[in-house]
Amino acid sequence: MNAATVLAAARETRHLEGLDCSGMDFSGQELRGVVFERVCLDRTRFENADLLGACLSHCSAAGAAFTAARLEQACMRNVNLTEAGFRGCRARLASWRNVACDRADFSRADLERAVLQDCSLAGVRFPGANLHRASLLSMDCTKIVLQDTNLSMALLNGSDFSDTAFPGCDVRKAMFADARLDRVDLMGQDITQCDLSRASLLEADLRGSSGRWVRFCAADLQGARLAGARLLAVDFTQARLNRADFVRTELEASCFREADCTQTVFHHAGLQYADFSLAVLREADFSGARLSMANLHRSEQTGALWNGADTATVRRTDQRLAAAETWQPNP
Repeated sequence: MNAATVLAAARETRHLEGLDCSGMDFSGQELRGVVFERVCLDRTRFENADLLGACLSHCSAAGAAFTAARLEQACMRNVNLTEAGFRGCRARLASWRNVACDRADFSRADLERAVLQDCSLAGVRFPGANLHRASLLSMDCTKIVLQDTNLSMALLNGSDFSDTAFPGCDVRKAMFADARLDRVDLMGQDITQCDLSRASLLEADLRGSSGRWVRFCAADLQGARLAGARLLAVDFTQARLNRADFVRTELEASCFREADCTQTVFHHAGLQYADFSLAVLREADFSGARLSMANLHRSEQTGALWNGADTATVRRTDQRLAAAETWQPNP
C-alpha cells in the first residue's frame, strides 16, 4: 500500500486502522478529522498537512515530521512521538494523553490552551513556543528546554520543574501550585500574579525578579535567593523562608503572616506596611530595613537583629487583640 492509496482510503472513510504507513509522505495533504488507530507512522512526513481535529490512538509516530502542520483540536491517546518534529505547528486546543514526546521539538509551535496529561517530556524542546493557557498537570518537566517560551496563564500545578531555567520566558499569571521548583532559575523574571501556593522552591534563584500579587502561601523557599527583587503586595502566608535571602528586596505591603523566617536575611529590604503578625523571626536579620508601619503583632523575635532598621512606626503586639486571639472558654 502506497501513500496515494492510504490518502484515498482516508478521504473516503476518515478512519485508518492497523496500517503500516511508516516513511510515507503526506506533506500538504488534507486529513481533517481522520482517525488513525493502531497505525504505524514512524518517520512519516506531515509537513504543512491539515490534521485539524484528527485523532491518533495507539499509534507509533516516532521521528515523524509535523513541521508547520495544522493540529488544532487534534486528539492523541497512547501515542509514541519520540523525536518527532513539531516546529511551527499549530496545535491550539489539542488534547494529548499518555503520549511519549521524549526529545520532540516544539520550537515556535502554537500550543495555546492545549492539554497534555500523563505525557513523557524528557528532553523536549520548547524554544519560542506558545503555551499560553496550556495545561501540563502533574508532569515531569525536569529535562525540558525552555527559551523565550510563552507560559503566561499556563496551568502547571503539581508538575516538577526542578533545576529548570526559564530564560526569556513569559510566566505571568502561570499556575505553579503544588509544583516542584527546587533550584529553578527565575532570575529577572516578571512573576506577576503567579500562583506558587504550596510549591517547593528550595534554593530557587529569583534574584532581580519583579511582580505584584504573587502567591507563595505555604510554599517552601528555604535557602531561596530573592536579593534585589521587586515584589509588591506578595503573599507569603505560612511560607517557610528559613535562610532565604531578601537583601535589598522591595516587599512593600507584603504578607508574612505565620511565616517561618528563621535566619532569613532582610538587609536593607523595603518592608513598608508588611504584615509579620504571628511570624517566626528567630535570628532574622533586618539590619537597615525600612519597616514603616510594618505589623509585628505576636511575632516571635528571639535573636532578631534590627541594627539601623527604621522601626519608629512599627506596630507592635496589640494586647487586646492578642487576648482575644488566645482566649479559651472556662473548663
